[in-house]
Amino acid sequence: MSAYTYIEMSSVPRPLLQMAVRRLEGSQSWISIPGCPFAGIEEEGQIQFPYPRNRELRKQLLAWLDHWNISYGVEQ
Repeated sequence: MSAYTYIEMSSVPRPLLQMAVRRLEGSQSWISIPGCPFAGIEEEGQIQFPYPRNRELRKQLLAWLDHWNISYGVEQ
């Protein structure tokens, strides 16, 4: 079973969103935010990232979220 991290677009600092790279791939809108170790899928005011099973990758993602004080939720 896969888990995902969700963040609200409104919680991402504006300067980061202005530097983000977006691309459409089929029907999905991908977003890469500077410094974030993963690209996410943007939809309906949220960004969905994979929640890594690997402890080191998970620590990198959570450290980035904590650094920018971004609230997040995790769902399976």
